[in-house]
Amino acid sequence: MSDKPKILHYGLHRTGTNFLEAILSDNFDVEIINASLTFGDVSHVCHKHARLYDDNNSASGRFKGNCHNIKDFEDLNLRIKKHNLSPDFFVVISKDPYSWLLSHRHHASEYSEYTNLTNHPIKEYNSYYKKLISLSKNGGNFIFVKYIDLISNVDTLIRLGELMNLEKRVENIKNNKKRVYMSTPFSEDRKQFYMDKLYLNKLHHDSQDSIEEINQNLDKEVVEYLGYDIEEPKVI
Repeated sequence: MSDKPKILHYGLHRTGTNFLEAILSDNFDVEIINASLTFGDVSHVCHKHARLYDDNNSASGRFKGNCHNIKDFEDLNLRIKKHNLSPDFFVVISKDPYSWLLSHRHHASEYSEYTNLTNHPIKEYNSYYKKLISLSKNGGNFIFVKYIDLISNVDTLIRLGELMNLEKRVENIKNNKKRVYMSTPFSEDRKQFYMDKLYLNKLHHDSQDSIEEINQNLDKEVVEYLGYDIEEPKVI
């Protein structure tokens, strides 16, 4: 058995879960136990995209029908232990809901599995993170981290390692990664797209979703807890 700290990480699809896993594994001695599961088994509560809520109307594509009615952290912990897994930390990654929605829409255009939503996609964002926030308040070592913080400042990655008391694998911690699994190459232009919130321009001009519509569907408490701002529509 490995004596490395064991991490179970969660994140809505298209929020940087593969990036998080890659930079943690590159820089620290850590065991990410999601990876030990059978690939594609989205019905598993330890899958990184597991829907831990009971809301099929908000679950997209292959996740529909795989929602779990997790009551509280004790319930989740019992289900995890049935698979002989004992995470030391739960790391939850998120993206700004506006940039996530654009990425979700783009992904949906390429993969039909994400198109059969009953509700607005932002409802899925609400349900996913609302449940994880709720679980974090009644047990477990939960750490919430923003994708934008990970790509913009290496200090965020260093602090993440310190919070979990992870031993470094390298002398100099690095948060840059040119490419990760299931992703396109990461360029400086792409980084600036997130840093300068250029995705808001796309929402204003050529998206099927308006800022007003997104705001109407967003759970403001979820957004505030995760550390994001509610964006105001541009006055034309």
